[in-house]
Amino acid sequence: MKSIIVLLSGGIDSAVLLWLSKREYERVLALSFDYGQKHKVELKYAKELAKIAGVEHIIVELPSLKGIKGSALLEGGPEVPSEEYRKDTPPITTVPMRNLIFLAIAGAYADAYEIDTIGIAVHSLDSPYPDCRP
Repeated sequence: MKSIIVLLSGGIDSAVLLWLSKREYERVLALSFDYGQKHKVELKYAKELAKIAGVEHIIVELPSLKGIKGSALLEGGPEVPSEEYRKDTPPITTVPMRNLIFLAIAGAYADAYEIDTIGIAVHSLDSPYPDCRP
């Protein structure tokens, strides 16, 4: 049986991946992360998307990421700037190694749930983020 874990943030990219996965895979598991992000509404959207798609949805708590200082994405961090990001440095919204941590945890779930594929919705427009580059 073709199976996939979809890393589901609740944003448009992962929502599209979820629906494409529903079409291509027989078994789909959605995995989201609560890592202390300011934009908690994404988790609400992720829950709704998984419910509408009719897939199992697991939210993994990652309190250890809440201790990473300096990211505008995390609670207690600076405000997200309104101006365009600089091209020569990672954006202030970078959470170091976030996607790599998510993928490692997804790998553990894939092993435990006997799922053979992991899907993450990163793309070339995310390239300022070090863990979104090919």
